[in-house]
Amino acid sequence: MNKDRIQGSLEQAKGKVKEVAGKATGDSKLQAEGKTQQVAGKSAECRWRLQRRGEESRRQLTGPSDSACLARKIQTGVNR
Repeated sequence: MNKDRIQGSLEQAKGKVKEVAGKATGDSKLQAEGKTQQVAGKSAECRWRLQRRGEESRRQLTGPSDSACLARKIQTGVNR
């Protein structure tokens, strides 16, 4: 999941470089490719954010994981 965030940031940076290079050289195709790559990078970052929020929501709805409950029971001395 963190891979999507890193990949997204990388794609945005590469896209920005292409866009600037396209502007500097007057290459509208390269400039458009850069903008497209930036949008793809933002999309990957949004996917990561949505996955993270989904996981947080799932944890809130289902409560702590079984291992966390077991650890808490062991620490407090609860047998049942």
